[in-house]
Amino acid sequence: MRSICLVVWVLLLCSCGVSAEDGIYNKLEKVASLERTFEREQQPLVKLEQEEKEVYHQIISLGMGETEKRKELSAKAQSMLDTREEHLKKERNSLLTSKQEFEKVKPLMRKVKEESLKIKSAQVIAIMQKRYDIYDILYGQYTTALQKDRELYKLLEKDIFELKEVERKINEINETYVKVLKLNQVFNVHTEQYNDAKERFYKESGLKIKVERAIAE
Repeated sequence: MRSICLVVWVLLLCSCGVSAEDGIYNKLEKVASLERTFEREQQPLVKLEQEEKEVYHQIISLGMGETEKRKELSAKAQSMLDTREEHLKKERNSLLTSKQEFEKVKPLMRKVKEESLKIKSAQVIAIMQKRYDIYDILYGQYTTALQKDRELYKLLEKDIFELKEVERKINEINETYVKVLKLNQVFNVHTEQYNDAKERFYKESGLKIKVERAIAE
């Protein structure tokens, strides 16, 4: 998933005092910094997904008589699921913290006087709110996917199981991850839109900025 960009340098061109625009800048950059944990969790999650996929392929390559090995690998995969859940919770907590900070921006944006700035600030709020809403849905789908993964591994731990039941569970998992992928793409689009809207607001406010984009796929 993509993360919001952080403005690392700024020169105020228009005012010496602290304006509403200055306050908004400070809050928005704090929001960006609070998402650093969210950004850091991306790589471990992807790595764990890949490692678990390898274990899954080892399991399905086993013969029906290799029960003990299948149980061992299924237990290993479930342990990986536990770790994925831990990283996912850290990711979500980071987003929730940034969302709480973002709420503090709204009163400041209502103090903006210039009409063109009001429009741009409203765009920033609307896009970011949509981004948070999409993440909530994405988090729910990812959590569902993890639950279905766990159900599959518990099924594969059994001494005897129906292949049709395994196939049904695999189809459910695949359908859920398709939804996760699509939601992730939508989330990335809204992140880019938010970054662009924020930069437009800064420039319209008379801020000269240098932007560092920290992107996590």
